Amino acid sequence: MPPGVTPTLRAPGTSPWDGFEAVCHPFPMASVSIDRSGDDPAVVVVMLQTPTWEFHFWAHLSELARLRSIRQADWSARRALQIDDAAGIPVHWAINDDTVTALIGHDDETWHIAFSMPVETIDRLAAEAAELLPEPDPPTPYPGQLEIFQPDAVRIP
Repeated sequence: MPPGVTPTLRAPGTSPWDGFEAVCHPFPMASVSIDRSGDDPAVVVVMLQTPTWEFHFWAHLSELARLRSIRQADWSARRALQIDDAAGIPVHWAINDDTVTALIGHDDETWHIAFSMPVETIDRLAAEAAELLPEPDPPTPYPGQLEIFQPDAVRIP
């Protein structure tokens, strides 16, 4: 019996596929892992994994956070986000309905391999990346900007 199907009773002489219906999503949810073990804490290895495939790529956390706008990368309008690379090859991201595809190739039209997953996987990846982003440093004052707050700097004649 093929995986992901549920048998029902069938009359003798009918097709063996009569009465079967698919019970699984065609693109399973991928598990998401982010590894910060490199020299730069803002550059991570992302691992997306399902029971049938595994995809690793390097990315800067700020670039991954751009995946929050994946719904604007509509493939039917030929839009894609180019976010970092896998083994030195650019990764392009596009959405069609509720399925996101990572296209690995020099551009989003002539890619070498692609991985499809539900948009919820990318929502989770973008949210986790945004949480790992460091807080921005407070603005540095210009030289002399804080001198007015030093008691000996202000002299009243």
